[in-house]
Amino acid sequence: CIVNGPGEARLCDLGAVGSPRGVQLYIRGEREKTIPSRNLVPALVRLAEELAD
Repeated sequence: CIVNGPGEARLCDLGAVGSPRGVQLYIRGEREKTIPSRNLVPALVRLAEELAD
């Protein structure tokens, strides 16, 4: 799901919000960590697989 910001990311199982410092990852509505933008795709794939288990 593509979201417009942290408010909507809090409603998702897995969300990503871009920021000047990188990408903030939200898991089940909670902000978990900020990662570099270049790591976004591998991180999302890994987290989606973990959530699917």
